[in-house]
Amino acid sequence: MRMGGAFFVRRRFRGNALYTVVFMTYLAAIMARGHSLEYFIEGGRSRTGRLLQPKTGMLSMTVRSYLREPLRPVVFVPVYFGYERIMEGSTYVGELSGKPKEKESVRGLVRSLGKLRERFGRVHVNLGEPIALAQILAQSGPLPERTAEAEARAAPVGAVVEELAARIM
Repeated sequence: MRMGGAFFVRRRFRGNALYTVVFMTYLAAIMARGHSLEYFIEGGRSRTGRLLQPKTGMLSMTVRSYLREPLRPVVFVPVYFGYERIMEGSTYVGELSGKPKEKESVRGLVRSLGKLRERFGRVHVNLGEPIALAQILAQSGPLPERTAEAEARAAPVGAVVEELAARIM
């Protein structure tokens, strides 16, 4: 996956200042070079089909990287993948009746390899309207100037991120 441009991110790195600085610098470099990023803000698939609360960490870091160095336009394209049948379909029935979700494990991964031979029907892909970050920022009004206090920018940026997440979802 790394050969294809994928990079791995810790789930949580709040409080780890070094990791945060290195990751933000890496993200800014990717954006400055004009490379595309792909990430999923929904955080997982709900068991009922309802939308889950978005995970906005990566979205927030993207907005903050852009605000530091707005070298290139940033555009978000919402993408929906719908499946006629999903691999985990058989476990959902148990989970909906109260059975706890089985944790991921190496054993579970090996057991699921046989399922890859099954047919799961068609995949439907829908592309949403592109969302220009500059347009969202312009609608949000002026953000405070860069200051040493990160808190001064946190609230306005948070509002932009929440608006962006709502439009993407």
